[in-house]
Amino acid sequence: MEKIYIEENQKKKKNNHLSVSVGLSFGVAFIAIVSILFVSMSGTTYSLPTVDTLPTKITTLAPTHVIKPTAPAASMGIENFSVEPYSAQGISHPVYCVESAMGYTPAELSRDGEITDEGFIYLLTKIENLDVGTVTPSGSVTADQAKSFVKSWLGQTAIWMYLGSTGAANSKSVFDGDDEPPVPNIYIDSNINALTNINALQVNDADLNTLGNITSSTSFYKQTGLDAILTKAIQNHNKSDVLNATITKSSDKFVLTSNNYLKSDKVTVKIGTSGLISDIDDNYSIVLNNVPTGTKVYGINANGKEEEIKDLTKVSYSKYQQFYLYVPADKVTGTVNFTASIKAAFEVYTGYFYKAAGAQRVTTVDKVAKMKNPGVPFTITRTPDTASNASSIMYIVGMIVLLSGLGILYVNIKNQKQYQ
Repeated sequence: MEKIYIEENQKKKKNNHLSVSVGLSFGVAFIAIVSILFVSMSGTTYSLPTVDTLPTKITTLAPTHVIKPTAPAASMGIENFSVEPYSAQGISHPVYCVESAMGYTPAELSRDGEITDEGFIYLLTKIENLDVGTVTPSGSVTADQAKSFVKSWLGQTAIWMYLGSTGAANSKSVFDGDDEPPVPNIYIDSNINALTNINALQVNDADLNTLGNITSSTSFYKQTGLDAILTKAIQNHNKSDVLNATITKSSDKFVLTSNNYLKSDKVTVKIGTSGLISDIDDNYSIVLNNVPTGTKVYGINANGKEEEIKDLTKVSYSKYQQFYLYVPADKVTGTVNFTASIKAAFEVYTGYFYKAAGAQRVTTVDKVAKMKNPGVPFTITRTPDTASNASSIMYIVGMIVLLSGLGILYVNIKNQKQYQ
């Protein structure tokens, strides 16, 4: 009886020992085949190219007309909202004054910086695309002239109002004639309502002789929607989200594929504008800097399928708004840093400021391509190779541990049989 008890006890001990051995063997094997890749992510930047469609110098000409509001009422001070449409020699593009406090003097002006304020770019683009609508001229002013005069008056007053409301230099007062001192600034946001209610203009020649009048059934600003445009432009002053181009990663992970590539998580591209101010080219570029040789880009089409993008200089935004990066695993040893960027083009009206000593600062605009080039950096860290790549080493170690576990299992089973 005692012998039977001892044998049963020994069997239990052997069975427990066998279970622990098997569990440890497979546990060690599982740990041996796990690997981790680390990827980091940081912010984005963009740069703007120079505008090369406009001259380096311009010569402004003396104004030939004066456009002055005549309604709703002179008591509002609206006589100060008068405009002299400016022009420059050999320039077909519109020329606008950007210093309401300065008297106008025809002169040769040189470039004085590029317009980068996206609120101002938004306003300029909208001004150039304004549809004046129906206006009624009288006197010697023709219908075509009337629309041109209204558009010039709208553009100039909106620019002065924008600059005055945002605190631009030399917008603190308004010049009121050669022999009169400047009067307090009227081009500030508190006067927007007075400006946007004007619905009648008087057109004079350079000698202030009346040529005719232009009227509208509603105010010129409200008829064209420029009142809302001006408000939105002021809200976007010095912001950088009117022209939108971003590139982001879903996560920091890379996955080793069966064909020995490290596949990134999904990368998303977004391109657009605020207020539909430009024509956006459907094509964008993908720029890979410092990537390992053999890196590929696979776009995700509308059906969710992956397709290799072979021409990275001309990628269809309507087709590929997301993509993956495939980095050859055998090209990654230690830590590898690289950057994926996109280059998006926006057609907007913008240009340069022009200035000369003692003369009024002006700007002239044209439809040019503004570029945004945001990027996102990647870092891949792998265990250094010594004799073969890391995956091979881990496979060998895993197999050794697994075989060792099987050996332990075999010995335990054999010993168990001996005790039976």
